[in-house]
Amino acid sequence: MNIVIVKDDAIPEALEELLPAHSHGGRYRVVLLSRFIAMHGLQFDEASGRFLGAGGDGGEALADVDLVVDRVVEVSRQTCVAVAGAGIQPPARGQLLQAYQSLLARYRRPRAGGECYSTVGTLVPLFAQWAIVRRMLPWLRVPEYKYGYGPEPVDAGDFLRPIYKTPFDFYDWRPNRAPEGIPNDRFVVERPAGDPTLTFFCGHRAATRALTDSDRIDASMALRLADATTLLADRFGAWMGEVLWFVDGDSIVFAAFSHRLDAGKRFPELFAMFEQAIADRIALESGAA
Repeated sequence: MNIVIVKDDAIPEALEELLPAHSHGGRYRVVLLSRFIAMHGLQFDEASGRFLGAGGDGGEALADVDLVVDRVVEVSRQTCVAVAGAGIQPPARGQLLQAYQSLLARYRRPRAGGECYSTVGTLVPLFAQWAIVRRMLPWLRVPEYKYGYGPEPVDAGDFLRPIYKTPFDFYDWRPNRAPEGIPNDRFVVERPAGDPTLTFFCGHRAATRALTDSDRIDASMALRLADATTLLADRFGAWMGEVLWFVDGDSIVFAAFSHRLDAGKRFPELFAMFEQAIADRIALESGAA
């Protein structure tokens, strides 16, 4: 079986980092997004602002591919420049995503649907995630935050453990100090009480792990988090990803949903879970499941 994993040219991908450590890594091939576009004969035409050549045969080396795993969570500036080539004004990220999406439609690929701002699913900032969770799972708590739109000042003096960050920073939850100057769109979050806990998933498989060595998760809490993760994965249209929680006794705070696996990659069972989810997908499509 030949499986291609497509990733952005510049943004690290957990699966690529894990491949060398696994004996079955030879069945997978990692292809950069700019290379994937070029393989299909697409070129960006600066004059028209369009990708041309969509009628090509689409497969310099992909004719024998059984499955394409899309891991392009975001498109970097470097990828846009690489696709355009030297001396050409690069396409906008949205233009590149649209061309990429048209190519993905040619292949079998594990997906959950609900794509919005990303081909892997719905990619939205933290405050939008929290609004979704409030409506969808009201029994979960979400962090307190303050957001100064534009130059609007933010007073976080009542926060005990403030975290100044951007709304798309899903991973840094260390309390810090306000940045110097008066930046636009200042965003500050109160770090939730409790122990940071991670649930990562591939397909219908999930695992929950404590993020500090001293913490242990009881079976009933792990089940609650796994059930909530399944609902969130469906809502965010994700086939792979991870959720950060803060657990304090029976109280659960939903902190962030990420299509990336930057925290989960530290756990050795992640790659085995990925392979099992791939096998589940193939069995389902072949009618064996």
